[in-house]
Amino acid sequence: MGEDVLALLLPEASAEERSEIRRVITALRLLRDDARIREARRVEPSWWNARRELEQLERQRCARAIEGLLHAYLSAVRPPSSFLDLGPSPMEHGAAWRILLCESEFGPTRPPDPLEPPQAVIERLLAAVRKSGAAPEWCDLWSARADHVLKAPAEAEQRWKNALRSARAGGAGPQWVARCAAGLVASRLERFDPARAFALHSAAPELMALEPSLRRALGWAALLCGAVDVARELLEPFRDPRARLPLPLAELRSSYPEWSGLLTGTKPEGAPSSGPTIRAERHNFGALLLGAFVRQGGAPPRVLKLDAAPDLRARAQRLVGSAPIHWAPWDLSCVRRLHRHASEPGPLPAALAGSRTVALAQVPLLDASGCSRGWLQLESEHHLLPCSAQLEAEARACCRALEHENEGLVVVGAPTPAPVWSLYSPGDPRHEFVRRLFGALGPLSGLRALWVEPDEQGIERVRAIRGGPAGEGEARSQWADASRRFRELRENAGYDCLPTEPANSSAKKGVVLPLADARGVRVLGVLALESESRGILPALLIEAARAALRALEPLWWFTGFRAAGLLRDGNDLAWEPERRFLSTIEPALRATADSRTPLLLVGAPGSGRRTLARWLHFRGPAAGLAFVEGRDIREAGTRVLDLDGIDRATQLELALALAQGSRERLFLLGSAPAHVLRERGLLERELERHMDPLPLAVPPLCDRRDEIPALVKVLAGNVARRESLALADFQDDALAHLWRQSWRGGVPELASLVGQLARAHSGRAIGPADVCAAFRARRLEFRERLPSLRPRPLDLELALATTRHDVGSENRARAARYLGWDPGTLENRLREIGPQEAGRSAGDMGPVPA
Repeated sequence: MGEDVLALLLPEASAEERSEIRRVITALRLLRDDARIREARRVEPSWWNARRELEQLERQRCARAIEGLLHAYLSAVRPPSSFLDLGPSPMEHGAAWRILLCESEFGPTRPPDPLEPPQAVIERLLAAVRKSGAAPEWCDLWSARADHVLKAPAEAEQRWKNALRSARAGGAGPQWVARCAAGLVASRLERFDPARAFALHSAAPELMALEPSLRRALGWAALLCGAVDVARELLEPFRDPRARLPLPLAELRSSYPEWSGLLTGTKPEGAPSSGPTIRAERHNFGALLLGAFVRQGGAPPRVLKLDAAPDLRARAQRLVGSAPIHWAPWDLSCVRRLHRHASEPGPLPAALAGSRTVALAQVPLLDASGCSRGWLQLESEHHLLPCSAQLEAEARACCRALEHENEGLVVVGAPTPAPVWSLYSPGDPRHEFVRRLFGALGPLSGLRALWVEPDEQGIERVRAIRGGPAGEGEARSQWADASRRFRELRENAGYDCLPTEPANSSAKKGVVLPLADARGVRVLGVLALESESRGILPALLIEAARAALRALEPLWWFTGFRAAGLLRDGNDLAWEPERRFLSTIEPALRATADSRTPLLLVGAPGSGRRTLARWLHFRGPAAGLAFVEGRDIREAGTRVLDLDGIDRATQLELALALAQGSRERLFLLGSAPAHVLRERGLLERELERHMDPLPLAVPPLCDRRDEIPALVKVLAGNVARRESLALADFQDDALAHLWRQSWRGGVPELASLVGQLARAHSGRAIGPADVCAAFRARRLEFRERLPSLRPRPLDLELALATTRHDVGSENRARAARYLGWDPGTLENRLREIGPQEAGRSAGDMGPVPA
């Protein structure tokens, strides 16, 4: 309301009063307007539409991330000679993986492993594209690009033809059609056929305005066909020196400086093609002629290979056979390229195809010493030649063919290995020891090798022979003779190499090399080498045999221990000395194996204390005597007693027997160190006085998780062998589920569950869902993941140790799956803990002081 109206209505009011009235009127007006708004009709929001729009945005974001990853991986495997233009990258590699793994449900389920080939990652990304419901033309485009990079040029061209046909038939937009046409032009250029590539210029001129890569590829094709004016018009917009220039064009620019202004760009870096190798035929290089020629002193060169049309072939043979050959490139040391310039009439001086040759390349055939043996020549009727790497690869193949020809060989075959006869039973783990021992000796031409070791009764026998007679009956009779001759060899542990009589009358010279234990106290077996000729055994062979025996001594113990378990009760043992716990206590095991002092093995029931006792018995001096558990009246070499099951009187009786010089090796099983057991009344002081003051502690299975995968496979194999079932195969994700459980019941609990799975899935693959179902059926606690907020350093160390590659490097992506984490969480925890703290847990499993 204006000031004049208030003055007329309230002439006697002061200015302050009129100002207050004005504020009241304004407030009333606002209240009236608010009342009118409340009376208006409300519009209810559509949550379904909002959710649909958000999902659509998420799919678009996921598709953009997958496109960025496909661009990155295809760029990584695209060879430098490829003409395929992938365009700019829509998203950075790391950001794309973060979107797919952390924020999107439409992407791949896991990141790539460190050694996973890019081809496998590309296939998974393409599958994720189809799963996300992307547009068909988008899927066809990237599938065609993947086939272009990974397959042969002929297959790539056919793939682009199909994609172009589908885009036009499906009513795709002109942009998609133009991109498919650009891929087709690139595939024809890679087939060294610029004429057919340039034919698309007149077929679809309107598409060049939509796709710059199509215009640039057609400009290259025009230039290679000699249409320089058309090429200059098409390539005028492309002057960026940082653009990617295919390697054949970069080498053409070096050989043809006049075209440097049209062939702008940077030569790509990268390895040669990872796709299929191009067969060395002229039509695969778009060539008129492809030949290899060998120099023969002063005589005309000899034709090693000549692939040409019939009319050109006769002409080339006539020119090569003529003398003198002034154009023969005898001084050639690297790839030489010659191009016929428009200003130079007449054929190239070195061309075998005459005036039809527009460009040619000559490559020297160099032998192992670097001397030139001849040359390879390729001629083309256009300017597009293969890159130097492809030409040099073909030259090397010709050199190999020439070497085989000189040796009178067509194909060099592998030497036939000498026959190996073995007395071990099928499935005996000791086959691995013999295989590696004989393999370290080489081909053994004219030699015989015999492996001799004691059998279960301690009698020396020949267990395996390599290079023996052809007949098995004759071999077995000679083994019996060898056994008698080598029976006394175990007494010679102090000798490193013993000359011996030959075990066979045809052998004239021989030596015997003993396999001694690490301390040099016991002879575990002997390796006999015999010569079937009158020559003396080579010194290098004897040194190789010595080194092999020293290196394979731990393997002999390992395979022999497993073989003893199979012979005893038909069950294999999961005993891998390289695992963390066993490798940590190996010095203590060596020290206690030869001792007769009673030893306390500390650990929870089911942790593997009895298996450790059997290992010490097997490595000890009483290995040939009985291993007895409990108060059996039999005389034993080693006896195992559980302190939870023997009373005070029995312990005093044991103490008295030890005081009187009992010859039995005694192992006591306890759940705590000796002083704790004594305080609880479970261990008498008289018996403790005779025990080793340093017991061995066996950690629970959850602290030895790196042993679980091998243990699962052995337990499943034992069930299959015992019950005549087909062996079940545990998938890696199923092993990861078993790996992260607590296993409070120890190995027996794990064996029970594995046995149930092996029986229910005989001969089939066992996946993670099967493991989860087994836990639910038993109503057991199932751990989806280990705690990641404050993880134990030991868990991280065991995860990395379990999932290492065969070459010993870490596989952190797989380790994260075993922990139930994402890879980023594992990386963060490793940085927080640091290598010192992670390695400090290595001492947690050693001997426990009393």
